[in-house]
Amino acid sequence: MRNVVWSPEAENDLYNILAYWIYRNRSSLFSIKLKAEIQEGINAISLNPEIGKKIEGDNARLKLVRDYWIVYDITEHEIEIISIFDTRQDDKKLKKKFNKE
Repeated sequence: MRNVVWSPEAENDLYNILAYWIYRNRSSLFSIKLKAEIQEGINAISLNPEIGKKIEGDNARLKLVRDYWIVYDITEHEIEIISIFDTRQDDKKLKKKFNKE
């Protein structure tokens, strides 16, 4: 099991997603459940880093949890969470993050 580290961008992505759902639902219940599901996905990644779909032309990988891509990179000693991306957004935004347009 590899150590998992979060990029500041990924932390910000998660915060914004959870804050959005708290505001939209006027309750934190869904956000708590979503955060737990994302953490389960990250736990699965740490146990089997190759589980995610490889991004073409990049070392990063994607793991789908609900409607969100967990974007991560694997190094020898750790897994870095790069971003949490809502799949309902235009995928051009994700490609732009990796300069793949």
